[in-house]
Amino acid sequence: MNDVSSPASGAAPRKGPNPPPFISVIMTVLNVESTIRLCLDSLLALDHPDERYEIVIVDAISKDRTQKIIEGYAQEREHPAIRLYEKAGTIGAGRNEAFRHAKGELIAITDGDNEVSPGWLIEHLKDIDEDIAGSGGPIDNAVHTLFTDTTSCLDNHGPATDIVPMVGVNKYLAPYRSRTDIYTCITSNALYRRSVLEEAKGFDERLVATEDAELNQRLIKAGHTLKYNPAARVTEHHRSSVRAFHRQQRNYAFGQAVVNSLHREMFSLIHWAPQLALIVLAVLGGLWIVLDVSLFLWSVPALVGLYLLVHLAYGVKCARQKGNWRLIFTIPFAVMVWHAAWVRGYTLGQFKRRRLLAGELTMSHGDTSK
Repeated sequence: MNDVSSPASGAAPRKGPNPPPFISVIMTVLNVESTIRLCLDSLLALDHPDERYEIVIVDAISKDRTQKIIEGYAQEREHPAIRLYEKAGTIGAGRNEAFRHAKGELIAITDGDNEVSPGWLIEHLKDIDEDIAGSGGPIDNAVHTLFTDTTSCLDNHGPATDIVPMVGVNKYLAPYRSRTDIYTCITSNALYRRSVLEEAKGFDERLVATEDAELNQRLIKAGHTLKYNPAARVTEHHRSSVRAFHRQQRNYAFGQAVVNSLHREMFSLIHWAPQLALIVLAVLGGLWIVLDVSLFLWSVPALVGLYLLVHLAYGVKCARQKGNWRLIFTIPFAVMVWHAAWVRGYTLGQFKRRRLLAGELTMSHGDTSK
């Protein structure tokens, strides 16, 4: 391990009869030189006493300047201390490594492509009584381009206030508590009790994605409650290209296929929807070729047209809420990319999950989207 913390300056510890809890902010990073400065600057501007939190980072062997940038920050700080370690492997393995080095009674988690709001920790601490195992908050879009504004509408990044649901209203606009919703806390923006993570033995290091939802599933099974506070806000630099977005969603789908075999209750029929749609289209196309019946000739384009019509209507809803008419056309395209990624990722996950969970196949942070 490579601890590069070299304290040189910082504020004197504040004294008081009831000091706030000491919090360890942990994250694992890989090749985030373009965003890590923004992330660290936001963490150093938190409305929490400097001597009452630390920043523990595990680098998954970056090949860019990520480590050098973090080292530069670490050498300038005493409070909060910034400590850097190295560990190859999955995101879960990196977070577990950071947790092992963390000193806090509470563990806050974010990512190197995020920026936290000044009141991030204060908001997480609100209403975190003994019944609460973890606290989550929204992960909103940090940089507004047409593509990121498009993908931020989709409910596929975890909790966010900028989601536009296809049906109904966004539930992430209001605080809530849950003993059933595993997406209440997603580790781009979460805070857990140290004792709870110790009880759960951390993240499952075999998983290349969806490791946070799987942890929450185990916590809920153990009888714990999670809470969500929309004021505990983080902004994320969403994937800015079609290729990167496809890769991210493919990995999410791969991870979902794996965790579904660990927890049957995490499975939903919607996970099969893209595959079933392709199967139906293939069968109808085959019947058209074999039987040469006009019904099948028109059925395939009719179904494709219905699919596009539904998502054009969804694009209209997004455009009205966001005040950007171009979303009418970009939303259907983004949904198609999302669904195509899901077909590929979920199918690969189903084929590879047994080998992965048996330890016959290993994957690393570099194989995931973060």
